[in-house]
Amino acid sequence: TPTEKGKGDISFVISRKELLSLLGVLNTLKNKVRTEEITHDENIALISITGHGFSEQPGIAGRVFKALSKAGINLDTISTSLHAITCVIKENLLPEAQKALEEEFKTE
Repeated sequence: TPTEKGKGDISFVISRKELLSLLGVLNTLKNKVRTEEITHDENIALISITGHGFSEQPGIAGRVFKALSKAGINLDTISTSLHAITCVIKENLLPEAQKALEEEFKTE
């Protein structure tokens, strides 16, 4: 993500069992790529909605974001593809997020 003065952020979502290994690699590369800070958050979850032809159905992403917002769930990161929308959220909010999306898309 672009930030000030041409700098950016990079995010990885990995399994917890790979965290220490990745942190080791990133710390090794830290000076080579002039990284200011390496942080991590172990209390996240991924929630996805999948389906064929998302690109042909305008408004799906908006419905996902609106349903999660109405449930009071902030999105840390969003990833989209032709067949999926995946959001990174706080792990403790996963049940509420699942319920909100099931309600939003229950008739389809």
